[in-house]
Amino acid sequence: MKTFRLVAVLCAVSMTLACKRRDASNYSRVHSEAGITRPKFSLIHKDLVNLEKKYSSRVSLITYGQSAGGKPLLAIKISSPDRDSDSSKKAVIITESIHGNEYLHITDQLVGEFAKKSGETTPVGRFVKAGGVVYMIPVYNPDGFIAGERENANNIDLNRDFSLPSQGDKGVTQPETKAFLSLLTAEQKRENFSLELFMEYHCCIGGLIHPWTYADKAPSLAEMRALKEVGEISKKNFGYPYGNAWDIVNYNAAGTSIDFIQETFMRRAFSFEGKYEEEDKNIRKHAAMFDQILTLL
Repeated sequence: MKTFRLVAVLCAVSMTLACKRRDASNYSRVHSEAGITRPKFSLIHKDLVNLEKKYSSRVSLITYGQSAGGKPLLAIKISSPDRDSDSSKKAVIITESIHGNEYLHITDQLVGEFAKKSGETTPVGRFVKAGGVVYMIPVYNPDGFIAGERENANNIDLNRDFSLPSQGDKGVTQPETKAFLSLLTAEQKRENFSLELFMEYHCCIGGLIHPWTYADKAPSLAEMRALKEVGEISKKNFGYPYGNAWDIVNYNAAGTSIDFIQETFMRRAFSFEGKYEEEDKNIRKHAAMFDQILTLL
């Protein structure tokens, strides 16, 4: 009888936790900070300035707005001055810390790797030489990053602040989201690119999330083939599973960046869920993953 009661209690607890995981508002309690020490935001800013100076012909630092708390919103743009002018331009966007407490120390390392490789005979170099453009945002949410909080200075989860017109879901209420969309619009007009890949870094599960995250809607067969190609590359490099939000984190959420990108540009969009306390040690795997993805594109 005691064994039966214990099992019943454990089952009840398990069901309660499962229900909580379905509630996206509980995410910050389920997933703590990545366990990786955050540098000062000013130091990351300084590193990006130095990177632009070192690779001035291929690297541009763009200050594309201000956060709710008045911090600069910074993006690195990597392109080749020798790119083929008649080539169709493809763009890749990589971001991190849209949730300020989920810094993985990946994008701020990759930006130096990409800048260096963009001038060499590498997948990155070939991509930009053919007209490709890479945009990298190491700290999307500087206010949350500095405070060690998920939300921005207005207490808003920025990864729930995107619009999905097909669902009647209106977002884009925050300066960070507005500035990001303005950056996208301005750069697409300037470069006339097709956005081929969007990758956003989160923690702490160990997996790759693809659209759709807001409901049980499945990607079309064509979308799924394209998403699966990248999913298999990620799985080969890390051994992590890939799937939609329910598959990986056990809940659905509306207003996410990857759903917005998928609906707007009809291209591959992902949230990479790095592992707690260890993902920054996998930087070579991340570089290799992007080499393979850029070759695919």
